[in-house]
Amino acid sequence: MKTLIASTIYILLVFNAWSQDRQVTQLNLEQLAKTSPSTSGFMTFDNNGTKIKGTPHLFDDWRTGRVRLEGEEYFTKEVDVILDLRDNQVYVQLNGGLVVEFPASKVIAVEIYNEKDTFLFETYDLYAYYGIGPKRLRFYEILHRGEYTVLHLHKKFLRKEEYIEKVGIVERPDEFRSLHSYWLNNGKSIKKVKKSTTSVKRVVTPIDARNVNRIIKNNDLKIKKDKDFGTLFRLLEKEKAG
Repeated sequence: MKTLIASTIYILLVFNAWSQDRQVTQLNLEQLAKTSPSTSGFMTFDNNGTKIKGTPHLFDDWRTGRVRLEGEEYFTKEVDVILDLRDNQVYVQLNGGLVVEFPASKVIAVEIYNEKDTFLFETYDLYAYYGIGPKRLRFYEILHRGEYTVLHLHKKFLRKEEYIEKVGIVERPDEFRSLHSYWLNNGKSIKKVKKSTTSVKRVVTPIDARNVNRIIKNNDLKIKKDKDFGTLFRLLEKEKAG
């Protein structure tokens, strides 16, 4: 009996240590963070009364998510996150309200939960890796990963608004605007792709190209939507495997 109890305690201790090894703790996050945004200009972008419309963030407020940091094999526990698409960094809110900042160079991946969807972003410098595509390390949403990996780059920038009417200069609020581009990695090279059947046929194999229209029609895919665009490539791969 004593042996059984001792064995049970040992297993629990080992499991607890195993779990802690595979989960970056709050203390780790604080130690690994670049700095506290309270001293680096973090803004929640409550724009009431300001001349700025929108925010540079993926979502306008905090979302539950997980972060995988540079040098770490596993994701953190669930925390509140904000992904900044202009400055390429992640803000993490810890227990007690402390907010810490991680630039893209310190992040491998970010998972963000929004209602029923999970968004996965990974950091890449496509130009450095392939000699083509956007320069600098940026966050790319993974729409599909398989024989084809489909990447979505969503950038934001602040547009200064000012235009002239006949009556004189009229000021509009400055506004954050979005830029989107899509990239296909076939394991050997990377190509820019648009969300159209013509563009998709140009970047996939000739055999897959013949199946594009039929798969879209049979599955009622709206490939202008990111989710369906990723699904198209999954079904192309399934077609060959089946």
